[in-house]
Amino acid sequence: HTPRYFVAGGASATPRVTRCTRGGSSGSAEAARGGSESERVVGRATRPRESVCVRRERDRERDRERGREREAEREVARGRGGARGRVLHSAHSTSTQHTQERMASAEEQTIHRVVEQHIQKHTTWEALPANGRQLVGQSKEAYHKAVVTYALRHQWRWRDTLVQKVLPEERIYYEELLKLSSKHLMLYPYHLSDVLVKGLRVTPFRYYWDMMYSTMSAEKSYDAIPNFTAADGVRLLGIGRNQYIDIMNKCRQKSWSQFFNKKQNTIRQLLPTVPVTIEVEYWWVVNVGFVSDDDVKVLSIGERKIIDTLINHGPQPAGYFKRLEVQSLYKRGLIYLNVPIEDDDQIIVPPLEGFVMNRVLGDYLETLLYKIFVSIDERTAIHELATLLQVDAHMVKLAVSLYIRLGFAKKKNVVPLQQLAQKSRKGLWSKSWYQSVSFSAVVQASDNTVSPMRGRMPGDAIPLRESPASATTGTSSTAGGSSPAALSASAAPEAEARVALQFDQPTAAGGGSAGTVVDPVDVLDGPRDGKRIGLVLDATITAFLMMGNLAPGLKSHAVTLFEVGKLADEALGNFLAELDTVDTIDHQAEGEAERYFAHAITLRETIRFLRRSDNKQIKDWDHGLDLLRCERLESLDRSTRTRILNKNYALLVSMSPISHETPTITSCIPRHFGPAIAEINSGWFTLFALQAMERGVPCMLFPRGYRVRALPPLLQRGELFLVTQWGHDPSEVAATSILTVLADALLVSPVLVQLLSTTGPEHSSAFLPFPLLDEDEFYTEQQLVLRKSAEVQRLAQHVDLEHSFGYVRFIRTHTDGDGSGGGSSEGG
Repeated sequence: HTPRYFVAGGASATPRVTRCTRGGSSGSAEAARGGSESERVVGRATRPRESVCVRRERDRERDRERGREREAEREVARGRGGARGRVLHSAHSTSTQHTQERMASAEEQTIHRVVEQHIQKHTTWEALPANGRQLVGQSKEAYHKAVVTYALRHQWRWRDTLVQKVLPEERIYYEELLKLSSKHLMLYPYHLSDVLVKGLRVTPFRYYWDMMYSTMSAEKSYDAIPNFTAADGVRLLGIGRNQYIDIMNKCRQKSWSQFFNKKQNTIRQLLPTVPVTIEVEYWWVVNVGFVSDDDVKVLSIGERKIIDTLINHGPQPAGYFKRLEVQSLYKRGLIYLNVPIEDDDQIIVPPLEGFVMNRVLGDYLETLLYKIFVSIDERTAIHELATLLQVDAHMVKLAVSLYIRLGFAKKKNVVPLQQLAQKSRKGLWSKSWYQSVSFSAVVQASDNTVSPMRGRMPGDAIPLRESPASATTGTSSTAGGSSPAALSASAAPEAEARVALQFDQPTAAGGGSAGTVVDPVDVLDGPRDGKRIGLVLDATITAFLMMGNLAPGLKSHAVTLFEVGKLADEALGNFLAELDTVDTIDHQAEGEAERYFAHAITLRETIRFLRRSDNKQIKDWDHGLDLLRCERLESLDRSTRTRILNKNYALLVSMSPISHETPTITSCIPRHFGPAIAEINSGWFTLFALQAMERGVPCMLFPRGYRVRALPPLLQRGELFLVTQWGHDPSEVAATSILTVLADALLVSPVLVQLLSTTGPEHSSAFLPFPLLDEDEFYTEQQLVLRKSAEVQRLAQHVDLEHSFGYVRFIRTHTDGDGSGGGSSEGG
């Protein structure tokens, strides 16, 4: 028989191996149970069952051990197998986790998008299709919660919307809306003023006061307040960045001096108690708010008459009443103002004054405001703009009215009050408003201009004041102004008056009287109705104009170009006048300041050339020029951007070089002088140009993740390098820090390194502009040599240098006497 071996347990710590044979004595069992060495006897009657049991136990233990090992391997593969597993598989697990998160996020966004589409259509739960119910888990409560959440975030009106069917308590809904809007630092919902002011007595001043109080109590930075919200807060509270910081400093000092005084009480004492005086136009509409008997007791006789008129006859234009009395009632919170916008109104966006550059919130209204900013122009009516943007006209009117409230836009087709008063009943319009309107340039209106009295916010009734005769007949409207009153015979001429206001010429002081309807802008050749040229710039130019302190008036134009995304032709006169002072400020600028000056002067000459060009081959061109910021254009969806560009521009010209961080515009209609494809604005085109010229500065492209412990022999002689991180603008790096820069940059992207100098931190460059011309008088002596060089001739075989424009940058890497070793690189 074949002998079998098994582990015999016993008192000894060392396991013993016992040999068993079939037919052995029972003493072997004792040996198996662990007897001493002297007691073990090999018997012939050993039962095989015992050895099989032990063997089976051993096999089971081995299987359990292997199972534990396999489980450990699976845990390691999932990244949960201890420190060693996390180290070995951290990259894989992180990538997998990010992929799963992106997939989950994309799926959630898709679900939310589909559900929101049903909510926008006011689809009730009963009418919700099966796929929509499946997205919300067949839960009616979940769908109703989504409806309320969407309505609150988009500041919907409760009445006559889907939210009314979901949430029956109107007051609770509006209280939650104010709480959510204030928490997220959103703009005051002016379109709900009739409910918030009349019903809850929450005026814009009260809303921003509570918001500022909460922000200061939490000791948040002023930068936490979004741009438009901060601008509206400055308008009503008079608290800008400097005032905010000053109040916070005083609050801290006072809290230390008065240890037992709560910080909240100190903030209340430092915040204003009444709103500042705001600018109101005569055509704005006055509505009665929440007025109690105690409020009436402290009013003057004139203020009481205004309240009585509003209650008896409904909303009225502000120009019917004395200006100071209207502003006094507004400060008391007894009235609220609407800015009426009509379908055929035209809007002007002058250079921004008082805009606060903090942060972008990204809510529905702010997104719409920026979208309209870059799209609006004075030649496009409101209804046309809504069609171009594929946005509801009501939302466009809401955004435009907010621009006008904040002073960022003006209505172009406003009827001058003096002209309107001449055609109206004597005494109808208060003369106190005359000083707020400019009358120096008034012409007879065309069919494209309308009276602002026709404009109104949706849902508001805006009757003109009735004559005393009609008032005695009992013709009136309710206090809320829900039913419009008939126009009186004396008011008919003013409703039919159609006059237009031209632009005033800019004065030497650069300003006008307070509250002017249209800011003075430059008009060279009168109004233009054709298409224009669009000069496409990137944010680098706006940064240079803002940071360079080149001229005192450039900042407002730079802020306009950055935030609005466009500087219209009508404002370029003042812009060029400011740029004309740049080269007279400092002729000895050095370093970065010299770069700012050079860009400003180049921009000025480019604008002048494009505006004065007499090229008649550009179809429908009206000789106008708009400056466009490509980042803001790219924020529009592709179809909307194409519609706007095709409507307004006959030709687009992109600056060169445009920032690598900027998505380029690749347009065929309208014609575009700029990068034909996005890859031209990348390091790939630089490598292509260097290969085409068969000569250039030594360069090397390092892939992402590459570890550079020492520079390759090609770059070891360098003292200064041009480092281009993929997707970013190039920067000059000295040899002493090149390895550190590469180690950090290669973690996130590929890096292109070009050698600039082998002798020190200085290097000499020369620029050859193209298209290449045959006339020698357009070139310097150095440029003539470069134009005829073999490198340029080889490059011209691959790149059309006769019908393109840009420049080639040549760099001298050696400064030895013979000038050998010169290199070249494509730079435009």
